[in-house]
Amino acid sequence: MQNRFLSCLQANYHNFLILLLFIAGLVSSSYQEALVTPGI
Repeated sequence: MQNRFLSCLQANYHNFLILLLFIAGLVSSSYQEALVTPGI
């Protein structure tokens, strides 16, 4: 069970990394917009 989980994790690591970078980009962009327009 553990080995199957690890192999699945290694197979999906690349997609997970891309998803993490995408979410980080969205959060940082929305955070910058909040800093630029503090009225909202």
